[in-house]
Formats: sequence, C-alpha cells, structure tokens
Amino acid sequence: LVFLLLAGVFVYNVINHNSLLINSFFLILIFLACFYREYWYFSTKDQSITFAFGIAYWIKKVEIPIENINAIKFVKILKKQGKTKTEKVVSAQLILTATEKDAVIDSVVGKKISTLEKTAIEIAQILGVELEYISI
Repeated sequence: LVFLLLAGVFVYNVINHNSLLINSFFLILIFLACFYREYWYFSTKDQSITFAFGIAYWIKKVEIPIENINAIKFVKILKKQGKTKTEKVVSAQLILTATEKDAVIDSVVGKKISTLEKTAIEIAQILGVELEYISI
C-alpha cells in the first residue's frame, strides 16, 4: 500500500514537473522492501537451525548447529501501572541462546504473547532444551 501511495505521488510529480530524485529513491527503496524475506527454519533432520534474511534472491543464511544451542528464553517485558503498581505484560521476546551469540527469534505485543509462548514451548521440546522464563 505504501508503494502504491508513493507511486501515485511519483506520477503526480511527473505530471507537474517537480523534482523526481528523492521520490525515485523512495519509490525504488519501497519497491525492494516488498521482496524482503526473513525466516527461521528448524531442521531436526539436519540437526541445525537456519536464519535467513534478504531481498528476493539475495538472501544471507546463518546456520547454527542444534548442539550449540544452550537455551530458549521467553522474555516478558512488564510495565507497572496505577497506584498499586500492578504489573502488566506489554511485550515478549523469544530468544535463542547459542554458543556464538543470542538471537531474537520473534518479538510480539498484546494478545499474541500467548501464541508466542506456545511456540517457545514447542521449539524447546523439539530442541531438547529447557525453556527459561525471564521477566523484565
């Protein structure tokens, strides 16, 4: 939708003979963003986890052997509200802890937190590691 909106602005500027350099840059940038991909692939057959990201066919893949996984962390980010200082979960992150470095698999807000927690439990079971719960 953003691409179509910017394309409309681009056409308007062409008709009115306005400067097209900045519009062309953003039009091309947003067009390329339409082809951006990012995913995690967990393979028990290959005993590896693959993180891939990139535009169209230019994708960078990072492979992590399952044996290098130390833990899966489910991090709840809390916010204190009201005079009683009750805590409310405002967002959550699913973090993969490997020997190389930590990686955020997903980050959600609102009602999607329970779905992310179910996913975290499934991933921990598949990898055979314990799921760590952390509240911040």
